[in-house]
Amino acid sequence: MTEIKTTIDFDPDVLRAKYKAERDKRIRSDGNEQYIEATGVLGYFAKDINRGEYLDRDPQSREVDVVVVGGGFGGLIAGAGLKKAGIDDVVLISKKGKLMRRELDLIDVWFDSGAMPYAQLHYPFENSDVFQNLFPADFIAEGVDQTRGWFFT
Repeated sequence: MTEIKTTIDFDPDVLRAKYKAERDKRIRSDGNEQYIEATGVLGYFAKDINRGEYLDRDPQSREVDVVVVGGGFGGLIAGAGLKKAGIDDVVLISKKGKLMRRELDLIDVWFDSGAMPYAQLHYPFENSDVFQNLFPADFIAEGVDQTRGWFFT
């Protein structure tokens, strides 16, 4: 059995003071005035090449447990890990600013994506002759235990 540590071996106040001292070294009295506007020759740096076309929309407000900004594939992996840890209200924001969240109302991932008839026969890599006779699928039968095993283990 894993032993749970109940004491810490450092002084939190000393650590906070150390971090505050390091932060204070970086804070400048001129604040935002220190920055040069990115125009002219520097204008290229103001453009976000990952963003694409900017869309005008009203601000959105919503309380969530976790927001992952700029979440590509790594964000999806992080979201799946958070779900496994019991954190359900996770929102990912793509590099293009699009909102991504888990779809709660799925019958079955294979069925909803339309991939089931292909995936069950490993088509087009094999079973082409069988596939022609079984497409489109008429019925899908899967146990909840099987689906949970695929996605939660």
